[in-house]
Amino acid sequence: MNKATHNILDYGCGLGGNYKFINKRGNYYGTDILPENIAFAQKRYQGSFSVTDPQKLNFPDNFFREIHAYDVLEHVENLEVSLHEIDRVLEKGGTLFVVVPAEISEKKMLTYRPSYFNEVGHV
Repeated sequence: MNKATHNILDYGCGLGGNYKFINKRGNYYGTDILPENIAFAQKRYQGSFSVTDPQKLNFPDNFFREIHAYDVLEHVENLEVSLHEIDRVLEKGGTLFVVVPAEISEKKMLTYRPSYFNEVGHV
């Protein structure tokens, strides 16, 4: 792997906590919708961080070989549009890494706390 040409997106990077392990794999880019998250990450890490609408990424087509979306897709308002945008900026044959809460866990939480989705921002 040639790190200089291997671009990786941390989609919904939050405070940048995944920077340390993703950055080892290539050129790190982190995006988030909250300016305060990006400001924190920029102070702590040396990656390229930007405030970005998850449904309109500010990158050219096929820019990333990898996209990591950890615990973020359950928060986007329009999943179909967001996934289309991820597909647009991901190289053909690139890899998308996704982690979302398990459906069974989400259903169980709703039985304990009916307002759970609203509290944590899940759509």
